[in-house]
Amino acid sequence: MPKIEISNAKGLVQKTGAGLRAVPVELTLTSDPETVDTSCFYIQIDPDGAKAIRLKAGTEVGQLLLISNVAGGAEDITFNTADFTAGAVPLSQGESVLCVWNGTKWSPTSQSLS
Repeated sequence: MPKIEISNAKGLVQKTGAGLRAVPVELTLTSDPETVDTSCFYIQIDPDGAKAIRLKAGTEVGQLLLISNVAGGAEDITFNTADFTAGAVPLSQGESVLCVWNGTKWSPTSQSLS
């Protein structure tokens, strides 16, 4: 089986090897709150201090979005309450959340806890 790589820059690319790799979009938050583009599958966020963020609407029902907090220190991300079906979802350093777009809001399906 060939290796498949999915990135926001190139889309779906076939390479030598085996497996599937999602290439993350890397984002450093500088404003508070900051609106985050959700047109990719995987976003690694460095909040540069505790930050609140807004998520743009999904592009279609069932769209998946994986977000990881890759902060170098104990910096939390707090999502806007209006963006999630579960209300405010905190994301500490080293944690990730997988969400699905339901047509109106993002619904967290699973969350890793550090």
